Amino acid sequence: MTKETMEKEKKKLTEKQVNRILMICIGVMLVCVIGMFICTIKLSNENQLLQEEILQIHNQAELEKKELSEKVTLLSNQLTAWIEEEEAQAQKKVPTGLPVSGKVITIESEPIIIATEPEGTGQEETDDEAAENGGETAEGEETVVEQEIPTVVFGVKKETQIVAAGAGEVKSVESGADGTSVMIDHGNGYVSVYLFKGNAKVKVGDEVLRGTLLFEVTSNNAKFSFQILENGNYVNPMDLMEIHG
Repeated sequence: MTKETMEKEKKKLTEKQVNRILMICIGVMLVCVIGMFICTIKLSNENQLLQEEILQIHNQAELEKKELSEKVTLLSNQLTAWIEEEEAQAQKKVPTGLPVSGKVITIESEPIIIATEPEGTGQEETDDEAAENGGETAEGEETVVEQEIPTVVFGVKKETQIVAAGAGEVKSVESGADGTSVMIDHGNGYVSVYLFKGNAKVKVGDEVLRGTLLFEVTSNNAKFSFQILENGNYVNPMDLMEIHG
């Protein structure tokens, strides 16, 4: 084989190798392109699925937010209604109602003066000192003090009803020379007292509402007295009573 022939064979071999390499490269590139295309499609599908999932989560969150908002509104309305009901119930316990149902002839504010024993001053006479004085107390010393109780006196006609001015519990029903006294504790610092010459329609321990019958007037030109205490102190009932007309 001549040198020229050898060169030709070598050249042919080189061209074949180059072509083979090119084919391999083209094949690799095609594989890469196809792989990238497949990956792109896959990523696109996954992205679409992710977007759908995000949208679903968003819609679910919006739905839960709406439901929560509705629950909060409902609870707020219920709380408001409960507070208003509690306030209304508390207001019903304040003795602001007129303690009379029926014809009222007169309403007068007439303070009642009562005598009470004075509180101890720490200077009371001892038994030995009283014995030395022959059993008598020192002259000129007051043994009672006068207390003025704000009182409203109602003049009423026959068949008029004397009723509770507010809701509460009957704490005492006592009879005396001036008539029968009914005391109602309203549970909020207020106590109302009703004094009338008649038979009480309630007893100790009864729960009463505003307007509950306490006495029934059986004669014309009858009178009854009404008093109110606030935290243990007498107050003017006229400052609390709701008088219309």
